Amino acid sequence: MYLPKNYFDFFPKVIVLFISFIIFSLIPRLSIAETSITSYCQLSIQSLQQQVSNFQELITLANQYSDDPEGFSSAEAAKQAEFEEETAALMASYDMTPEEYALYMGKHKEEVEAYWQENPALKQQLDDLSAQAMALMNEFETITGLSTPDVAPLQ
Repeated sequence: MYLPKNYFDFFPKVIVLFISFIIFSLIPRLSIAETSITSYCQLSIQSLQQQVSNFQELITLANQYSDDPEGFSSAEAAKQAEFEEETAALMASYDMTPEEYALYMGKHKEEVEAYWQENPALKQQLDDLSAQAMALMNEFETITGLSTPDVAPLQ
């Protein structure tokens, strides 16, 4: 298995995005777009669906380029740019930035949790997608030889 000389050259931007969301959620922000709880929860589900799809594509790439680390690095960089555009478009469709999305739960935690209690099927879908994203992230790390701190996908 190929181990990169510089770990961060191969560190998937998706994982960096997870860590960034967690960091941003701890920093207070003065103005967060006023989005409805329902919209935020729908966005959470769509975001996780997108993350699952992204990890599936990254796993395919990692397997395809298992004997070509430079080719993998190039293909992964192209995919990451594509993923970032898709994420930005998804967030924009809800009139939010990724930063606002990351901070929303901190500002509206009680309301979001109440919504999930009132909508257990949606909460179950979110939990299932979160578990699937974590499993795929772990699989990707195993294939690529990368190891990252245990960071759960955003909810």
